[in-house]
Amino acid sequence: MAKQLIYFHQQDIDGGNGHNSHIKAFFLHHLLDYFKETRINISNINAVFEIFLKEKIEIEIITNNGKKVNFLNEIHQIFDFLRKNKEELYSDLKGGYFSSLKIRWDKSTSAQQIYLMLPFELILEIIVKNIYLISLR
Repeated sequence: MAKQLIYFHQQDIDGGNGHNSHIKAFFLHHLLDYFKETRINISNINAVFEIFLKEKIEIEIITNNGKKVNFLNEIHQIFDFLRKNKEELYSDLKGGYFSSLKIRWDKSTSAQQIYLMLPFELILEIIVKNIYLISLR
């Protein structure tokens, strides 16, 4: 995990936007996976976050330059976002979004239009997987 964090941190630095979007996508991907695999009652979202922090992730790295970087701020931004949108999160995790989604498209439907029809979680998963594949090159 540390190698991936170092890689994504460097990608964010090289991108220069200051939003740490690669790091946030990385942590969000792992957190969403944790929601799916945990035996903890996910309705207690704070307990899920607490155990995720303690047992599942590293919150800081030491870069190749020897600099210590802490990602707790980015992690808490993700937690705050999911707390504010927990009903949508629970619905997506239970599959509610997919069962109520009626997508109709034809040959003229663009990829951008299809992305707009997908749930937030799936869009992030696609982004994270693409970032991960790029990191393997």
